[in-house]
Amino acid sequence: MRVFVVLLLWAFLTAPVSAAVLVLDKVDTNAKIIALTVEEVVTTQKLEQILDICKKEDIHLTVFSASSFITDNIEIIKRAQAMGIEFGVSGTKRQSWEALSYEDIIKDIEQADAALSNAIGSSARLVRPPFGYYNNKLIRVMEEEDRRYILVRGISTGDWPVTNAQYIADKVVSSLSNGGIININLYKQSSLDALPMVIQQAKANGYRFLTVSEMISSVKPPKEEVVKNQRYFEVISRVDNPHKPAISLTFDDSGSYYQVTKLLSVLKKNFITGTFFVSGEWALQSPELVRAIAADGHEIANHSYSHAVFTRLDNREIEIEIKKTEQAIIEATGKPPVKYFRPPYGDYNDRVSKVLENIGYEAVVLWDVDTMDWSGVSAAEIITNVEKNALKGSIILFHIHGKNTAEALDTIIPDLKSKGYLLTNLSDLRI
Repeated sequence: MRVFVVLLLWAFLTAPVSAAVLVLDKVDTNAKIIALTVEEVVTTQKLEQILDICKKEDIHLTVFSASSFITDNIEIIKRAQAMGIEFGVSGTKRQSWEALSYEDIIKDIEQADAALSNAIGSSARLVRPPFGYYNNKLIRVMEEEDRRYILVRGISTGDWPVTNAQYIADKVVSSLSNGGIININLYKQSSLDALPMVIQQAKANGYRFLTVSEMISSVKPPKEEVVKNQRYFEVISRVDNPHKPAISLTFDDSGSYYQVTKLLSVLKKNFITGTFFVSGEWALQSPELVRAIAADGHEIANHSYSHAVFTRLDNREIEIEIKKTEQAIIEATGKPPVKYFRPPYGDYNDRVSKVLENIGYEAVVLWDVDTMDWSGVSAAEIITNVEKNALKGSIILFHIHGKNTAEALDTIIPDLKSKGYLLTNLSDLRI
């Protein structure tokens, strides 16, 4: 995989137009270099603050912004470029690409590229999709259209809902590695406050800051041949398949005999199969319940062994959690789980993803509809939440132990079917 990434990067840098496309999380290097990227730069005040920090700390970084902001602020954009700041684009405006067609995504990127080129005289080679929209649909868009852009993801810090700057800084620094790409979302002031902390702590750990393109340029290409048709490790919260109006029902964690029996009864009555992300500890303690879920045709996937916060674990601890859960599922059902992982609390970062990818997992699976059923909300509230937010390709999060989950599903399933949705497990949703 690393050889593949480096060769694609080299092709990108040495050819005016390259067929290579990838989601870039880091580059393969032994040097203590990192790329710092920021997004959600939507005011000149924020950009001025970034420039002041870069000048004071004597670093370069990469800014991802919508072209609407770039077009309206050409003078400061030019000044920033003269200071060594690199610009990539996040489309023309703050809008999700999930609902757009292939053609509209391409059009949005090209319009943003043209705006940046007009502002600073150079093309936007680096793209960060708005709202972190990465999946194989977007990659296929780029591949099929022979695009020359690189999709830059990097370490997902999960900082946008957090208001504690020190917490953000500590989380970022704990994920640093050679060739890593840090992404800080500046939606909240706390993230901007964390920026100098991140820089200073990283410097104290011996890291040097480059822009994304500078870091790519520092990598020498290996001589091995490119591996073709590589499937990308995904972080999935929704699957937009234009040919399949489907929704996936997913269930987390664990439950009692009564809860499991009631839930399976509702699903069986409605001829529905879903994906169950079970905890390994529960699978070990209640193998007959996990076996009953599998016997009804549902997918079994990995939700960790002890429901730990994975970004606080080291790589070996992550692998142990995953492997112990796999073994418990095999002992219960006689076969391994599907290669999807749902992190407890939805907490993951690039390091967690890499460990999972290295041991053969296909995806971190999140969700776009959270029923909040774990909190004990009423069946009516669960139903309203799903009906209001579910759409084609949604991944709906339920919990096996949800107090009112089965009751709510008895209404939700017929309602979604009446709207023309196919309800299925995650693997069928992704086909």
